[in-house]
Formats: sequence, C-alpha cells, structure tokens
Amino acid sequence: MVKLKTRVINDTCNPEWNDELTLSITDSNVLINLAVYNSDTFTADDKMGEAEIYIRPYVECLRMGLENLPTGTVITRVQPSRMNCLSDESCCVWTVAESCKTCF
Repeated sequence: MVKLKTRVINDTCNPEWNDELTLSITDSNVLINLAVYNSDTFTADDKMGEAEIYIRPYVECLRMGLENLPTGTVITRVQPSRMNCLSDESCCVWTVAESCKTCF
C-alpha cells in the first residue's frame, strides 16, 4: 500500500489544498482509497471523511489515443453506483492534450 499526504492547512474550517500528488498505478482494477483527517496536536487525528475511487474508466480514456480532440470534449460518463461511491455523474473530459477527471 502506498500512502501520500498533503500539507496541513491551519486556522480554517474550510481548507482548500489544490495539491497535485502523483501516484504510480500498476493495476487499474484496484480502488484508490481517499481519506481526510484533521490535525490534532495532543490527540490522534480524527477521520473527517473518506471515499473509494474506481479509476479504471479514467485509465481507459487515456488509452484511447485522443490527442486531436478539442479541449472540453466529454469522453465518457461514469454513473453513480454502489460500487463507486459517486453521488452524481462523473465525466472524463479531455483537456489540453491530457485527460482529467471532472465531476459535475
């Protein structure tokens, strides 16, 4: 298991990270577990929330070879289900020669 950690945002109830983390993925069938914790000084950090991300649809988008598509093209849509923990439809949107996940 690989763990990545962002920096701590102090003195706010609404932190925004906007961090980019790179994760090497060797098996697109494995779920990515995302957990958010607060940062306590004298006690153990509390879990604030968590999500499991099934990345296979997004990896498949990257393998399609779509370099000539215009920016903003929706490549595929992923519907919410019990297996992916999405609350709403999620899309793979082509952006400037790379695919990125955009939820809306």
